[in-house]
Amino acid sequence: PLTSGMVAHVRSVFPDAAVTENRELFDYIYDADSLISLSGKKLHQKRTHYNNFITRYNWEYTRIGENNLALLRRAYESLWRYESDEGQDFADEHIAIAELIGNFTALGLTAGVITVGGEIAAYSIGERFTCCHALIHTEKADKNYEGAFAAINREFAAHEFADCRFINREEDMGIEGLRRAKLSYQPALLNEIYSLTI
Repeated sequence: PLTSGMVAHVRSVFPDAAVTENRELFDYIYDADSLISLSGKKLHQKRTHYNNFITRYNWEYTRIGENNLALLRRAYESLWRYESDEGQDFADEHIAIAELIGNFTALGLTAGVITVGGEIAAYSIGERFTCCHALIHTEKADKNYEGAFAAINREFAAHEFADCRFINREEDMGIEGLRRAKLSYQPALLNEIYSLTI
């Protein structure tokens, strides 16, 4: 894959190469302050979902480190069972998340888990990419808790990446529901990705 900044250079070296836009791999880049404050008319619905969650449930956010990785593993297993009927894409993702958790410390990852009355409601795994950029690898929530996705999105950003300028929430893999969800958070930009055929 090529970023938009690489396309001109590649075309100068390989003038006959076919360079095509790969929309399903575009990265969604958000202003960190926007994900934390949820301010403005465009994020009103997200703010409503978040407020419904925090007022309705007896919830707790827990930062994950080496000493409590067992909680993240429990969250992963709990929410995998919830999604296990959703097809091969999710089965592949399950394997990838297991690898992240298995190499949590070596990869320098951070994570957060939200529980409601001790039960798993949501979790997210990410990392600090540079001093001012963060990367979210995965985010899962139990849809039975109204607003759980909005809550983990906001709380993870607020607790782990409040000092970052941008948060990259990665691609949508061409999954329509995921694309709608990512667009609904009003990305600051879409990092265009291209494929090269020589």
